[in-house]
Amino acid sequence: MDTHSHFKESAMVIVGNAIRLAKDMLLKHPEVEHVKFNVDDTGVGGGVTDRLIEVINKEGYGWEVVPVKNGSSSLDEYCANLVTEMWQSIRTDLETNLTNFINGDPGVMQLPDDDTLISQLATRKWRMTSKGKMILESKDDMKKRGLKFPDRADAFVLTFGEFLVEVSEHIMLPSIGSVTVKR
Repeated sequence: MDTHSHFKESAMVIVGNAIRLAKDMLLKHPEVEHVKFNVDDTGVGGGVTDRLIEVINKEGYGWEVVPVKNGSSSLDEYCANLVTEMWQSIRTDLETNLTNFINGDPGVMQLPDDDTLISQLATRKWRMTSKGKMILESKDDMKKRGLKFPDRADAFVLTFGEFLVEVSEHIMLPSIGSVTVKR
């Protein structure tokens, strides 16, 4: 897996890099039928989203842009916000990889050979809120622990983390105490 890192670039340069990487990927992998950009749409990311959509539409690429607001509410009843839900999905995949490795089965995801990424994925903590929801450690709390912002891990999670796009279905089953079962 190829990785690319760019730091402290303008929104326009970020868009240009994203377009170039997508074109290069499509040349290298002609079997790819769909290109999707998940963009952190908060703060400066809003400009990246807008410009990326503008360029894609103008050039007729037919690629998809998904604006993601990390702090927005999660549809997953166990996560306090969207970013926690996306990080949780990566955590689940990594746990599945470990179980599969132990059982001699193939993994469900492959991480690039990037020590910084792996370290960042492994060091960010989470806690339980008073409402019984998981919430990811804030970047300010990470800084207090002497850690740098997890920029590579955030990008990885934004790219590969999954989140619910519609409310999960709950049904009531007859039982003692009327237990709600998630399906």
